[in-house]
Amino acid sequence: MLFHTLEFVGLFLLTWPIAVWAPGRPRRVLLLLASYFFYAWFSIPLVSLMLFSTVLDFRIGRAMHGSAEPG
Repeated sequence: MLFHTLEFVGLFLLTWPIAVWAPGRPRRVLLLLASYFFYAWFSIPLVSLMLFSTVLDFRIGRAMHGSAEPG
């Protein structure tokens, strides 16, 4: 799915109004799932790489947030 296709426009028009009105956590989940769907449309193997990167970055961020010293 490319940005200039009707499929993208349909996904965008479906996702955007819901994301505008959804509260914090459901909004983030919706946008994450829509992003994964968008990338899965192009290549399923790349979604596994994106999922790995998401989990790794999340865990690193949590560890940094729980750290007592800056840096």
